[in-house]
Amino acid sequence: IVDTRLSKSRKDSGIVTFKHVARNQRDEIVCTAVRTGLMMLRPAAAQA
Repeated sequence: IVDTRLSKSRKDSGIVTFKHVARNQRDEIVCTAVRTGLMMLRPAAAQA
């Protein structure tokens, strides 16, 4: 996880930025990807 922030338009959701790295059998990086996802927030009682 690279970043997290609250959604400006959806008060019940947040935006999470992920970074994925794929390596080959020699442990060399062969692919990287950065993606974002919209995630629902946990209810306030569960965040304790």
